[in-house]
Amino acid sequence: MQTQHTTKAVFLTLLLAVPASPCVATDQVPSFEQIHASNDKNELTAWGQRYARGVGVAKDTQKAVKLFCKSARKGDTDAKFELGRLYAFGQGIERDWELATAWYQEAVKDKSRKA
Repeated sequence: MQTQHTTKAVFLTLLLAVPASPCVATDQVPSFEQIHASNDKNELTAWGQRYARGVGVAKDTQKAVKLFCKSARKGDTDAKFELGRLYAFGQGIERDWELATAWYQEAVKDKSRKA
């Protein structure tokens, strides 16, 4: 019986002594402003896709467009393709064939994997 109590005491002591790991996943999503402040085109495109589809964040096409545009200005071909897709299908944004065509042409010119 003493061993069982000792084991529990040691376990609780270790549990309290070990700080929470910084690698533990949290459900905290950075604010849109923090995301938009990034200069990483891949990160901007990834977050744009999340906003466009509502994955882990509320679906918001306007925010997705802002992120895709910033990423496209930095040369990300996937962002250009995504902008073409949004404007072609009018997903949460007014359909605009001219803008869709222009963005798709940019993606093709840059040899997008998706185009």
